[in-house]
Amino acid sequence: MTYVDLRPEAIRSVQVRTGDAWRTGQLEAYRRDRDGTWRGFVRWSEGVGLTRIAWLAQGQLRQAGNISGREVDGVASPTLTR
Repeated sequence: MTYVDLRPEAIRSVQVRTGDAWRTGQLEAYRRDRDGTWRGFVRWSEGVGLTRIAWLAQGQLRQAGNISGREVDGVASPTLTR
């Protein structure tokens, strides 16, 4: 398993899929599991007092600012791709 804890200046903005909605969050760390898939440790808000923190599968994350709306296949490297 590969694990990378991002320094504060390296934390990335991402979008998190929760149900049918995409929400803005912060990727704080990521890891590659034994099966080759990536997971991101992400913090996001679902409203006042509803901050969530969780390890999320690559299919639930995409790069923030993705105006095309195309989903990311996953975190293939330290950078999220569009």
